[in-house]
Amino acid sequence: MLFYPSILSTDVPGPPENLELNKLSPTSVKLTWSPPESDGGSPVTGYIIQFIDEYTPNWSTITPEPTTDTHYTLKDLEEGLVISFRVLAQNKAGKGPASDKVVLKVFPPSPPGVPDVSDVTNVSVKLNWTAPESDGGSKVTGYIIEMKDTHKERWHRANRIPTKNLELVVQDLVENTEYEFRVLAQNKVGLSEPSGPSMRVVAKLPYSKLSIICDFVFAHTDGLLWLTDGLYNSVPARVFPAI
Repeated sequence: MLFYPSILSTDVPGPPENLELNKLSPTSVKLTWSPPESDGGSPVTGYIIQFIDEYTPNWSTITPEPTTDTHYTLKDLEEGLVISFRVLAQNKAGKGPASDKVVLKVFPPSPPGVPDVSDVTNVSVKLNWTAPESDGGSKVTGYIIEMKDTHKERWHRANRIPTKNLELVVQDLVENTEYEFRVLAQNKVGLSEPSGPSMRVVAKLPYSKLSIICDFVFAHTDGLLWLTDGLYNSVPARVFPAI
């Protein structure tokens, strides 16, 4: 009686599982995954990482040699690019099918901080705000400031060209008009939702204009006498430097 050794066929491994993408910075990501459910009858010898971006039609291999780890960090990515990743397992029979893909997406930024209002005059105000918590995956390229008369519904742009600073002096306000302001951040994809509105502020000088009616009139009250809001006010001469 002849005995023949059993021949076990080896197949390629199944697809890696649980592929996840964690963004480390605007230009780097970390991929993690789990081994395939089936190794095809032969131990997995490595993993091949592939990518495809929005401008290329075919998948490309990132790693020059298969990695034996179940994680991989990619650096120096082009900021703002939409990239998909997938992983294939390999054994002595060859490469298996690819995992489900994960996509590094780019979105508009989150809203900037509510603007603070300062240095109010009858024709201008100064605004300061904070950068958005998220840049959406692409660097913030500028900020748009919007303003509106509080007695009206429509918002208007205060700056035609986006500013890269976190502050702006808004000019050409209408005196004695009450305003609100808000800020939008911009990146490669587009504009964020607007920030919350600023505190309401009236475009006027922080003090009333003085009508000077006389100066150094009475010997006993040398000083400055003026009229404002229907009331007379005076300041002794010793408050002022000698002329």
